Amino acid sequence: MFLVFIPSHTVAQNSPMEIKIATGNEAGEYYSVAKDLEEFALTKNLDIDLIPTRGALDNIDSVFRHETISLGVTQSDLLAFLNTFANKDEIARLQAESIRAVLPLYDEEVHLSYPKRH
Repeated sequence: MFLVFIPSHTVAQNSPMEIKIATGNEAGEYYSVAKDLEEFALTKNLDIDLIPTRGALDNIDSVFRHETISLGVTQSDLLAFLNTFANKDEIARLQAESIRAVLPLYDEEVHLSYPKRH
């Protein structure tokens, strides 16, 4: 499941009608979902600015480091991933502690693969 997150220590400096979302690569799934959110938001008189990134980890980092980026798109299990590094990496610990799920966007598909054996 993809989630939108916001660190608890960050207060967005945007106007009430403008929201910046870290989205992932413009050719990827995250950006496509955020584009749908942007189109829906326009019908509610909200301005969403999509910020292309390198993906889920970069989305977390962008929200964590830039007060003007309020939200980001990521997988729901990324918090567990960050927690594996929390004891060794202070930034990973701070990011893991500050992430808050805002909205589940959709269920994520899981594909299993295996080698063909004779």
